[in-house]
Amino acid sequence: MLLSPTAHASKTLPTIAACVAFILFTPPIIVSATEPTQAITVQQVSASRSKWRSPASGKVRVLKPFSKPAQRWSAGHRGVDLATDSDNAQVQAPAAGTVVFSGKVVDRTVIVLEHPGGLRSSFEPVKDPLPEGTQVSAGQTIATLDPDIHHCEQGPCLHWGVRRGGDKEDGSGKNAEYINPLTLLGRERPSILLPVDGSFTAG
Repeated sequence: MLLSPTAHASKTLPTIAACVAFILFTPPIIVSATEPTQAITVQQVSASRSKWRSPASGKVRVLKPFSKPAQRWSAGHRGVDLATDSDNAQVQAPAAGTVVFSGKVVDRTVIVLEHPGGLRSSFEPVKDPLPEGTQVSAGQTIATLDPDIHHCEQGPCLHWGVRRGGDKEDGSGKNAEYINPLTLLGRERPSILLPVDGSFTAG
């Protein structure tokens, strides 16, 4: 059956109107050619930092700051010395992890934690450390400061070292790199580039 021009127009106009409305009011779908790697990196770094806390209770007071050596064998200060409120203060885990070393190194006792993401922390001088293999949570007491070892001239203090990398990518071994522990607390900017996965390494 043939339609008159008027009838044909009455059937066509609603269809055209619907198409125009779809084009005007439907949000555009944008497909990115590359993944937002920078945004992901920032989020991961922020999340990593937010899980860390000072191993010394109370306000963070640095008696001796981190000084990265020019070479792995060069002189430097491979960690930070944090003031404690007493000479037998509790040492707390700065983040969740596992005790991987607990024993004597030369004249003092040292405890080392391995953290998720390739981080490794060391603390000295301590006494009564948790045994190797113990899993700890952030803020849990892992040892007590040793009052018989005077590490800092200014008063009682805790040395906290942090390493990352190495052959096993877990902060262990001679090829691991020391970093400034305060970057994990968000107090200072990293002196080295952050890895894409947002991980740090402790030692």
